[in-house]
Amino acid sequence: DQLSSAISGAVGKDTSFIGFSPEAVAIAVRRALGHAGGFEHQGMLERGVGVEAGIWHERGLRAWAASPIRRRCLRVLVEVQDMPPADAETVAPVLVEGVRRADPGARVLLHGEERSTWATIVLARRLGLASRIGLEDTLALPDGRTAAGNAELVRVAQGILCPA
Repeated sequence: DQLSSAISGAVGKDTSFIGFSPEAVAIAVRRALGHAGGFEHQGMLERGVGVEAGIWHERGLRAWAASPIRRRCLRVLVEVQDMPPADAETVAPVLVEGVRRADPGARVLLHGEERSTWATIVLARRLGLASRIGLEDTLALPDGRTAAGNAELVRVAQGILCPA
């Protein structure tokens, strides 16, 4: 992924990661953006680190929309927190539409956690957006059974996003 590659390049060849990886740092950056009340990532951009804005709620959406670096973000991750699927189906479009209003050209990835996961994947297909899934998001398949692993989650999600 581009963000973890940029992190590896920014820290230099003499740096060793102990107990975590550039990929873990990229995940932490994405999640931190979701909690940010403001947008203080100019330093990362100046060092060549690509920023993916993570938006979890309307406060984060407003902070990102007002940010002078909004258009420099590689992608916007609209991440719907764990909530009943019907609520996710209401919350996600509000956040996606807010991103579209603020920056019509923004690349959006719609993603959900736990109970929101499958509702957001169905919505991503309907809206023509990218999505992602993994065991860090949910252990459950749409029918409630526990997935055997990432491969099964990805296979089921792919069937929803890209039906034959």
